[in-house]
Amino acid sequence: MGLFDYLVAKELENIRSNATKFFSNLYLLTESGHKRPLREVFAIPYNKVKQFTTNRLILNLIDKFAKNMLVNQDLLYHFKSFVKSIGRPYVERNYQTFDLIKELEGADLSLKAFIESLKGYVKKEINNLVDGLINAIDNGRMNDAKEMTRQLLEYFEISKDLFDDQIKRQIRFKVENRNEFRTANELLLPFSEEHKLKSVMDFMDEYIAKGFPRLFKYSEVRNEVYFPDLAFYDNIDKERLLNFIKSLGGDSLSPDIKRKIVEAIGLQLVAIREWRIHGNEVREVHGRTHDLEVMSNPLCYIEVKSTHSTADEFEVELRVGQIDALRTGPNTRLYIITEALANPKLMIPNNDRVIDALENASVKIKVKELIDPTTIQENILSWDV
Repeated sequence: MGLFDYLVAKELENIRSNATKFFSNLYLLTESGHKRPLREVFAIPYNKVKQFTTNRLILNLIDKFAKNMLVNQDLLYHFKSFVKSIGRPYVERNYQTFDLIKELEGADLSLKAFIESLKGYVKKEINNLVDGLINAIDNGRMNDAKEMTRQLLEYFEISKDLFDDQIKRQIRFKVENRNEFRTANELLLPFSEEHKLKSVMDFMDEYIAKGFPRLFKYSEVRNEVYFPDLAFYDNIDKERLLNFIKSLGGDSLSPDIKRKIVEAIGLQLVAIREWRIHGNEVREVHGRTHDLEVMSNPLCYIEVKSTHSTADEFEVELRVGQIDALRTGPNTRLYIITEALANPKLMIPNNDRVIDALENASVKIKVKELIDPTTIQENILSWDV
């Protein structure tokens, strides 16, 4: 036996005596072109991986990330020969032992561990991106923030279940018209199946910018409503971005918040109308039988009832004092705003019609029962700004 053959045999003997340790620490080239220890990657044929599951999510993860977790497929044949020359070697991963010969044939134990490791790898990448996003925002690196948001969106689209509540609470988005970022559950979408809130608010804000009165309740609500800055994310398809924000908890309108927004919109729209048509200043009041006082001569009082529902669905509820004011006060009127969050419509019924309807309905009236030829009806978004 020559010296070279002797050294090879001696080395193989050493490997056999410490096979598990050797193979666990053996660095191999992955499909992605990186060198990684075998304890972190798997020597499984790619076709066996693809055949192992029909789960679409797992298949998406395999397509996108398997190359980082699999030994280079061109090496498998030679590696298999080497493994067999050692005998029956094993590799340890996360306190679990794997038979390498069975793994090279696509053993279920190795395939299951590969899938779990793949999820762990992706979860680690997601966490790194979230940390990077926070750092980019805090340090004013806006281009990095946009790019990391795009990457997180792509991860989300193929691995939604890896975005737990903790991760969702950390991802922040640029707020429209403000130099700040907020989490998805603090944002409202500009539009959805339930509302077109941004269009409604933009409509009112355009009037206010021209000098129309801005009521306190609307100011309070407007300062608490945050829309994502779609123009900021010029590297992401808008529909995909909105779906991402929605899936992370965005556009969550609780009943209390919705009621507060609807009320504020109704009052503001009535104030704009009075200023727009009559040039009258409007004042908010509290604790009275009406919501607004119109600074006209004579003074007029308006009770505003607003809803996100349609006129066919909405029932107006009036207190006894409000009913008395409509019955006895010729300068008191009832204004009804329906579909306040999407396509606001105004109705001003005749006071006599309201009183007549109340005789049969106690303190609740179906709006559609108030409509007669004297009822003023306006589609608000058709007003000229």
